[in-house]
Amino acid sequence: MKQIIQNYIPAIDISLPISRRAYQLIFHFSMSHGLVIPDAFIAATALEENLRLVTSNVRPFERIPGINLQKPY
Repeated sequence: MKQIIQNYIPAIDISLPISRRAYQLIFHFSMSHGLVIPDAFIAATALEENLRLVTSNVRPFERIPGINLQKPY
């Protein structure tokens, strides 16, 4: 019998500070580093909420100052 483990991941609403930070990130990194809007909102949320961003796709986020970035393995 397999044990089912449910992870609880809270949802974070997009606030005005997150939106503003995402705009700044897009302005600074979209042309030079190819940052796209969804990744900008992910990075902005991590920065504004002081969260660690765990992703196997670190490339879009590597050059963003102050981001706490970690690969899952």
